[in-house]
Amino acid sequence: MKILIATYSAYPRVGGRSTYIKGLKEELEHQGHQVDLVAHAPGLCEIYHSSGHRVNKQAMREQVKPIVNSYFDEYFPHATNWVRWREIERYSVELALRQFQLGDYDLIHAQDILSARCLYRVKPSDIPLVVTYHNVKSHEWYVNQPSKHPLEMEYVIHEEAESAKAADAIIFPCTWLRNTFDGLHVPINNAHVIPYGTRLTFDQTSKTFDDDDIPLIVCPARLVPIKGHATLFDALYRLKLQGYRFRCWIVGDGVLRSSLESLCRVKGLEQFVYFLGNRNDVPNLLVQSDVVVLPTLHDTLPFAVMEAQLAGKPIVASRVGGIPEMIESEKTGWLVEPGNSMELADVLAHLLNLPSQRSKIGLSARRWAIKHWSVTRMVSETLKVYRQALRHDRNTSKDHSIPDAEFLEPLISKWKGVKILCDSNGTIVGRVTTSEGEQITRGTAHLMDISWVTLQIVSVDEHGEFRFTELPTGKYGLMITSPGYPAKSLYVEVTGNKEERIDIQI
Repeated sequence: MKILIATYSAYPRVGGRSTYIKGLKEELEHQGHQVDLVAHAPGLCEIYHSSGHRVNKQAMREQVKPIVNSYFDEYFPHATNWVRWREIERYSVELALRQFQLGDYDLIHAQDILSARCLYRVKPSDIPLVVTYHNVKSHEWYVNQPSKHPLEMEYVIHEEAESAKAADAIIFPCTWLRNTFDGLHVPINNAHVIPYGTRLTFDQTSKTFDDDDIPLIVCPARLVPIKGHATLFDALYRLKLQGYRFRCWIVGDGVLRSSLESLCRVKGLEQFVYFLGNRNDVPNLLVQSDVVVLPTLHDTLPFAVMEAQLAGKPIVASRVGGIPEMIESEKTGWLVEPGNSMELADVLAHLLNLPSQRSKIGLSARRWAIKHWSVTRMVSETLKVYRQALRHDRNTSKDHSIPDAEFLEPLISKWKGVKILCDSNGTIVGRVTTSEGEQITRGTAHLMDISWVTLQIVSVDEHGEFRFTELPTGKYGLMITSPGYPAKSLYVEVTGNKEERIDIQI
């Protein structure tokens, strides 16, 4: 079978979706299938095919922008800028995908809402589209930005529902996510729950520190708000006040790194907490741990839980999303309420006090994980879905025009005549330098929403500066890329008509 895996995200990158794609692709190829990939290249300026073909997305945006703005000016002038920018990005991706030979494949497997919607409109009608959902974006937005404008929230929910309608088959990694999509009130046909799988090997590496009697807590999670690191640091602060000896490794990187490092200093945790950044040896770090903790506020079926269990370590994780399907509390790990630092501190203290309990739970977790987290099982079940999708009738798009009036008309009709109160006059101004203070004059600034979808792209000028204007109130991601330097990301919050000034070192 010739399969195209598609994701809107950059690939490779750190995170569960990338881990899933890597494992799926490798196992499919091991079984004799041909697998190609289409994704954003790291840096987000290009969309690439694993054959080597690359498309400059900015050129696509320049084609799409006047068409979309003209349509919105005439039919949806009261829409917020965020909605316009999301539509511009979607059609830019569509145009880029049209540059690839999509007709060469037996089946296309999309990994998110945006790639599913785009491929539904541009793929040949005889090729089935399978979609794996790794999260539910409407819930993620409620957690990250509950004050988001009602029109924008409705757009997110509508986009999620329409992407589900587009699929010939849908894969959910857990029952919780399947049930959550039912709440969107969309008739979902041919849906399957297939938990993730992984194949890990571990080195019994000695600890980095010589004094091995100090218990080691490891938290493997990206440094983003939804992962709940602030709750963990509150819990660790409580342990410190109670006189517990411990070390905590924070494994991962992200937009909150500087603020979390500052929080550690405020709480006096510098001698307890170590930021290790992104690592390619996470399984071996887990082997060194005594306890693994995941204080996430929203999650689906995190690989961090699987990896901790396979390493034979007790995992303490939040009772959110699909995590209760992974952990039987006090038997294969511990579940705590999200955001409850007191409960988290109590469980960690219990485990620090009882090494024998840690070993017992870790052993039970490993036995359970070996039985449930097989990548061979995952791919075998996925291939059954592929074969069913190849036999069934296809969902086909009747409208390939830009903009997608079929998608937009329900929103336009509902919000017609409604006075939309939304500040759209915020500004972000930034200056980019190297760590030595030299100006960066060749670079790109990407303005993202907090689901990490690109809203605007601007070039850094000859003074190393960039500017984004007419921004609605809300939270944004900002990513700076420059040739020869690693990308730098951070979060920015815009309020009303204020100008946010940011100096960034890369």
